[in-house]
Amino acid sequence: ADEARVYYEKKEQGNEIREIVATGNVKMQEADRLATGQKAVFTNSEQKIVLTGQPKVWQGKDMVSGDKIIVFLGEDKSFVESGPDRRVEVIFYPKGEQRPAKGKP
Repeated sequence: ADEARVYYEKKEQGNEIREIVATGNVKMQEADRLATGQKAVFTNSEQKIVLTGQPKVWQGKDMVSGDKIIVFLGEDKSFVESGPDRRVEVIFYPKGEQRPAKGKP
């Protein structure tokens, strides 16, 4: 990201990250999942990331985009929301789909 702000809260055992706000050209990767957008807000207590600003998430070759994407870390799930001016876009490659190699029948 171009900028990231980290917010802490005091705990008995010391300081703990409460929230991270990243802005500008945000790019995050976890295993085979890649997320991009203009703003990302990570909330530690909920273990979630909210992406806005033309957000896109890829898992392998599959891709989803919308106005807002909420990614739940460790749960392998996300929610995509659209607005009045934009629809959710999904590109999905079914597992096991066989396509012929280029130039072969």
